[in-house]
Amino acid sequence: MLEPQGPAPQQGESFFDTTATAAGTKGKCGTGWTMTAKNPPYNDVTFSSTFKEFRCDNATAGRDEVGCVVPWYPSKLKCSKARTPDLARHVTLAQNSGLPKRLHRTTSKSVIDDNRDKACGDRPSVSGKSCDEYPIATSKEGLNAGGKRRTFNGCSYSDIPSGSGSKGASASACAIAEFDNKSQGGTNTQFFRAERVLQGDPFDVVITP
Repeated sequence: MLEPQGPAPQQGESFFDTTATAAGTKGKCGTGWTMTAKNPPYNDVTFSSTFKEFRCDNATAGRDEVGCVVPWYPSKLKCSKARTPDLARHVTLAQNSGLPKRLHRTTSKSVIDDNRDKACGDRPSVSGKSCDEYPIATSKEGLNAGGKRRTFNGCSYSDIPSGSGSKGASASACAIAEFDNKSQGGTNTQFFRAERVLQGDPFDVVITP
């Protein structure tokens, strides 16, 4: 029977707290360890490990309580093929053409309005449909950042050229079912609120069944 050799492994826990509790505030949080290894007759060795991974805020629109997230980890904004098939098709075509899956949020009304206007502002009405832009208007990657507009077969906009590639800022426009467009607008708002996605935070747009 084998007997354990040496001292038993040491375990512990640490927690973090935040002072970013006033309305509209946000701040970074971290936690860490200072550890000392002892192994006589050798000298003690002390070393530290700090994790600055968290952001806590009371600045998320629609939420009146403090919450904390790992801001550099992108949450997933989901587009359902079953619920919003037209939207899912457009996003799939756009991403397959080279437009980015990884986006970064903007909360600037002027940027959001400019993204929408440059992608869809001149689009003629199509019965039962409305113009959808990708990347979404509430992202920094929209046409406010520059670039050209593209579209795809079945999008009802034959006067816009098709395109591909990921170089430079660019976006696509497509006429999709009004229900899909309105439904995803609500989904986006709920997503940003639930995941505490603030200005500049990354998120991934993904297609789900």
